[in-house]
Amino acid sequence: MTKFWLLIICSSWYLTINTSTAQSFIVVGHGYPVLRDTEKRMKLINALNQEDTEMIFFLGDCDFFQEEIYNDILTLNKKVYSIPGNHDIVPEKDRYQYIANIGYLDTCFQSGKMNFILLNSSADINSINLFLKKNMSMSDTMINIVLTHHRIWTDNKLSPIPYSDHKSYSYKQLDTNIVKEVDYFIAGNVNRIKKTYPRNIYSVDIFYNSLAYSCGMGYEDIEYVKFNYSNGSLVAIPNSLAKANKTYITKEKSDQSISSILPWLITGLSLVLLVIVLIKK
Repeated sequence: MTKFWLLIICSSWYLTINTSTAQSFIVVGHGYPVLRDTEKRMKLINALNQEDTEMIFFLGDCDFFQEEIYNDILTLNKKVYSIPGNHDIVPEKDRYQYIANIGYLDTCFQSGKMNFILLNSSADINSINLFLKKNMSMSDTMINIVLTHHRIWTDNKLSPIPYSDHKSYSYKQLDTNIVKEVDYFIAGNVNRIKKTYPRNIYSVDIFYNSLAYSCGMGYEDIEYVKFNYSNGSLVAIPNSLAKANKTYITKEKSDQSISSILPWLITGLSLVLLVIVLIKK
């Protein structure tokens, strides 16, 4: 009987270890209305420094070609990654300064079971398809996350040439075989329903086999979205520092917190039952 309970405890402990390896990251998009304001910029940086996460992605229009803004961003105590928006690449001199500060226009890396593809959505369609094909993971154990500025899954606004205000290609021109391998798209351009619903922090669409998030903030409030990864899925948690620094949290966060402590509850209950068995002996 004792061996049985030892087996239960070991199994619970293994479950606890494996479910406690959840990762998280934060995305900030369309940040220039906040980042150009020194007071708001420092409030955002202070809030991000207090978050329990290792990575922050700035998804365009954050004016990282401006030295004052970029130097303040360097004070973040997280790993910082960035992709350009149209405000960062037009005019051309701003693009050169952006590259001088950041060092790249697109990149790809893996962390845990997440394959992060940082896509320069202002490039031409051939470059975009080649970049996605080169960096897409075909492993069943990895999830592909494409972070971009423009919502490449919609065609509400198009420009005639690359490196303009909007993307220069239709979503129908994306390589379908590659795009279907994406698990999540996360875009940083201004949230498309902000004008109708100003309190909305992110919106989500379905694009082929993926969820496609639009996470850019508006023109007044300090906002960002935190993504928690656990058990092969991402959970989006919107945050706003508007109105006395109140933070708005979705129901998913409560669900996530319950699932994260469940293994510990199982382990504790198993220990209690083992003690009872030993006492009766």
